[in-house]
Amino acid sequence: MAYLFDLNLVKTSQEERIIKGKNGEADSKYYVVGLSNGCKSFDVTCGEKNNLVTIGVFQKCKVYFDIVDKLSLIHISEPTR
Repeated sequence: MAYLFDLNLVKTSQEERIIKGKNGEADSKYYVVGLSNGCKSFDVTCGEKNNLVTIGVFQKCKVYFDIVDKLSLIHISEPTR
């Protein structure tokens, strides 16, 4: 797996957002996930099939990033000890 950089982070929050279709009903959803390294925090968006959604809030994870069309989160794993 090729990636630009990786970070050991803690998931600090998760918020579900609904995308409504033209008829006003729920069409799909995505998640806004807060991540922090202890000094800096930032939000990322991801779909419901992304592994980051399954990690509990305040759990550690290792997140791999790459640039495709924009900075993208490409893989999540348990942090190395």
